[in-house]
Amino acid sequence: MLKKVQIFKALDIEIKKQKGPAAVKNAYRGHHSLKEELSQPGISVIAEVAGGNPLRGQVRESFRPATHAKSLVENGARAVSVATDRFLYAGEDSHLPDVRSQVKVPLLRRDFIFEEYQIEESKILGADAIYLVAAFGAGTPPGAPASGGRQVPRRGCRGVL
Repeated sequence: MLKKVQIFKALDIEIKKQKGPAAVKNAYRGHHSLKEELSQPGISVIAEVAGGNPLRGQVRESFRPATHAKSLVENGARAVSVATDRFLYAGEDSHLPDVRSQVKVPLLRRDFIFEEYQIEESKILGADAIYLVAAFGAGTPPGAPASGGRQVPRRGCRGVL
């Protein structure tokens, strides 16, 4: 399954490089600090917005990520992870700017990140951080160190802030 994801994402990235991030008309220029938000007293919850999952496929018929994210934040989430991977999580790049328009908390882009291009694309789409899935081999996923960010090890993932 992971090999299929790699092949799909490689093709998807090449197409995006040629077209550019078409999901937004204007690049997002703000920033919400994930570190500052999660440093606040009390319990910190990072909620996730995803249209599906690898085991069950698409979860909802009428998935509205911005409405879902707004509800999560209204109920205490301090940050929102937005799945943009189409292949396994039924996400779309357009979900990030849609969610950004409704919430003012840090957003993480959850996707399979293979190239530095995707890190820059994440910023343009409105992400404040990225969730790197490190399942494709040992070591750091391609593109992560070149982001200019600081790597933050976590259980089962790496984040760049």
